[in-house]
Amino acid sequence: MKKNLISMLLITATAISLAACGSSKAPASAGSSGTSASKDTAASVNASQVVVKYSVTYPSTGTQAEGALKLGELIEECSDGRMKMEFYPSSQLGDKTATFEGLGNGTIEMTECAATDLSAFNDMWSVFSLPYLWENGQQACATVMDPAVREMLEADAQANGFVIIAWTDIGSRSIMNQKKTVNTPADLTGLKIRCMQDPILADSTNAMGA
Repeated sequence: MKKNLISMLLITATAISLAACGSSKAPASAGSSGTSASKDTAASVNASQVVVKYSVTYPSTGTQAEGALKLGELIEECSDGRMKMEFYPSSQLGDKTATFEGLGNGTIEMTECAATDLSAFNDMWSVFSLPYLWENGQQACATVMDPAVREMLEADAQANGFVIIAWTDIGSRSIMNQKKTVNTPADLTGLKIRCMQDPILADSTNAMGA
């Protein structure tokens, strides 16, 4: 049975990375001496190599992409070449909805998304959309690493077919627009803001005047 893996990407306005992992295992390498045996072993490993498709919406350059590429190197290194990651940035394999579907049917093994994206499966994840929930990223990481909180989040993720494999803090959400600088909630008055599909995030933005 195939289970999906979620690498939770935590930002102060929380985000998530998701992944799916197959249950198939590569056969153990045969231990023989000689050039011919070595070539046969390499061919056997390549033939049974597990490909991990990592589908994300962010672009192919930048801090997140650099981290993804490094992750690919570690996957191949730590599996002694039995696993290989294929990186698909910029929604090449589809948007987040399509990616979740891919995780469910096993065509995609791993992805990254906001923690609030899991509110599509359980609305409790919308709590991560509350503004000013934490004072800084360290506090946010400490919250999700608390044993009781961690157990609850991992249990719900697994109940929905996912496995959390990591949390990452990539900073706080900010407001970007072409009309004026936003330093306080009052500065949002009159602005139309595009946000994630989460009711609490949308209601919070509206409550601040946008």
